[in-house]
Amino acid sequence: MKINKIIKQSKNKYKIILEEKEFIVYEDLLIKYNILTSKNIDETLLKKIEKENTFYEVYEKALKYLDIKMRLEYELISYLKKSYDIKIVEKVIEKLKKENLINDNKYVKAYINDKIALSSDGPYKIKRDLINKGIDESIINIDDIDINLIEEKLRKHIIKYSNINKNNSKSVIKTKVINYFIMQGFDKEMIISIFDSLNIEGNNDKIITEYNKLNQKYSKKYSGYKLDSTIKQKLFQKGYSIDEINNIK
Repeated sequence: MKINKIIKQSKNKYKIILEEKEFIVYEDLLIKYNILTSKNIDETLLKKIEKENTFYEVYEKALKYLDIKMRLEYELISYLKKSYDIKIVEKVIEKLKKENLINDNKYVKAYINDKIALSSDGPYKIKRDLINKGIDESIINIDDIDINLIEEKLRKHIIKYSNINKNNSKSVIKTKVINYFIMQGFDKEMIISIFDSLNIEGNNDKIITEYNKLNQKYSKKYSGYKLDSTIKQKLFQKGYSIDEINNIK
């Protein structure tokens, strides 16, 4: 087939216009098969170029996807196989791995560093999130995180969270802090240790207000021991300690 014209389309793409058809080819293939100086192209070479051209198309799409942000290998495979044959996708992935453009170990380290620096997530939540992303647990090394960095981060967040809840008693604040930061992925003993080291007072008169509200509500239904035990149970559920509750009267 005669090559009528070659037109540059973009930085690395050219349009090849033949007598019967036209198609886009990547620059690497132009050079590889010396098309720029050829006047003709046979059917065998054309099919070979079209097949290899798809590889470069997938590779370019992968690079654009990676330009947005760092990706996991499985994320990239899931994205590409929606549009292309898995065999070509796997070849592209192999090339990207050789070029170190996808690296799950590198991704994990960057993810952990970002979460420690920019979020309120603790090590265990970070690990859970990575596992949920399909990361092999064996490459998630949260034990390598600087313990001093974790403690400093947790201390700042506990102070902030305690200030938000400052209208509660110290006991309630502590309960809320423990429950919240365990959910955020921090170690319980570390949470308690840091909280106890801080000068957090809270509003210790709040329990009186809570008691009066509960007494007004449940005295319409109960009296005597039943009323007293119901109020104590509700206060305990709100996070007040047994000592605080018993000291009301």
